[in-house]
Amino acid sequence: MTRSIKLVDLQLRPSRIFFGSTSTRFDTSQREVLAPDPEMLRDVRVQELGRGELDAAALARLQRVVSRSAFVAIDTEMGGISCQDTPRPSVMDSIDERYTQYRKSARQFPLVQFGLSVFSWDAEACAFKVETYQFPLFPVFHEKVFGLSHSSTVGSAAGANGAATGASPCPDRRFLVQAKCLQYIRAHGFDLNAWIDRGIGHLSHHEQHQEPCKSALEKSARPEILRKFDPESPALITDETQAFLDQLTGKLKQRLAAFDEGGRDAAAGRGGVQDNGTRR
Repeated sequence: MTRSIKLVDLQLRPSRIFFGSTSTRFDTSQREVLAPDPEMLRDVRVQELGRGELDAAALARLQRVVSRSAFVAIDTEMGGISCQDTPRPSVMDSIDERYTQYRKSARQFPLVQFGLSVFSWDAEACAFKVETYQFPLFPVFHEKVFGLSHSSTVGSAAGANGAATGASPCPDRRFLVQAKCLQYIRAHGFDLNAWIDRGIGHLSHHEQHQEPCKSALEKSARPEILRKFDPESPALITDETQAFLDQLTGKLKQRLAAFDEGGRDAAAGRGGVQDNGTRR
């Protein structure tokens, strides 16, 4: 997705900003960026990190990039921007009133994409260099988290909070979208299929402190892993796999017995090796 970005009210001396391999000058006397070359905008490189790419290594790299940055800029794509019950902004609104209106409206719609541009100062080139990332966000529903499944919790007895837990540790959200907003982002290249398939799951601050999400987040995965791979309690071995393991064990014992017998023959000088050079 391609966007043009305008930086306004920058309290900086005249300099340059690099977009990819290009740069632009801004005039601090006017305190806004001069119109960039169209060729420069096509050279902006945006790295998209979806559900499969945002691993521990990617997070560590993002932390390093942000920690050494001079400043960052964020951008969001929403599933909607206005609600019917939200009053229209007025020139008579105070800052607090306008903020309250926008906040109430924004909280009713999902965040479908988060954009991050990280600016770092290059003293040698006397310019800012920018790295831009975008993250599709989707409220992914998982049937099973840390060994707890929706089917296993329905109708179960009391959980840690003393009440029956009929919900999955990952909430199955219902959310509101606005038709014109989806049409707009789709017309500008946003892939709604990729949004669902690759969108990064997330929890709000409120959800993180509600059951059963709270228990799932606080529960360590280590005991579950040790339980599954405990040799004294082979939870992964079923009746179906037991027959295969017994057969495999028998074959291994036969091979080891044949190997030991061949070794004894060789030690006794009775021809533990056949004429063709292979062991009996």
